[in-house]
Amino acid sequence: MQLAYCDIRYNSPPETSDSIPNESFAQSIQLILDENRRVLDKISYFALEQLAQTITVANRIFVFGGGRSGLVMRMTAMRLMHLGCQVYVVGETITPSIARGDLLIAYILPAQLEQLADSSRDG
Repeated sequence: MQLAYCDIRYNSPPETSDSIPNESFAQSIQLILDENRRVLDKISYFALEQLAQTITVANRIFVFGGGRSGLVMRMTAMRLMHLGCQVYVVGETITPSIARGDLLIAYILPAQLEQLADSSRDG
């Protein structure tokens, strides 16, 4: 698979009497693109490669996240399923128990980790 990088820049339309909303939209788009570029610049591609290798050797993949992070993990589960992985969302009624050789990918904040630990102690 070959990856390609595409530099996308939003070119604002020519100035008109109603260009203020267009300029605001163009600034918003550019702000989003700039933020995405800053995030991508911080990614450890070595870590991503390690994760990809771990995913490919896992028997099954389990994903977990709380709140909006949980939604991100559900989307990740769907993409992994599209790639042919056997994947489950922790907490769903059809999710089996995790076993040796399985992979758990969790996306949670420290406070959510404490809540998870507390709830597991309560039984």
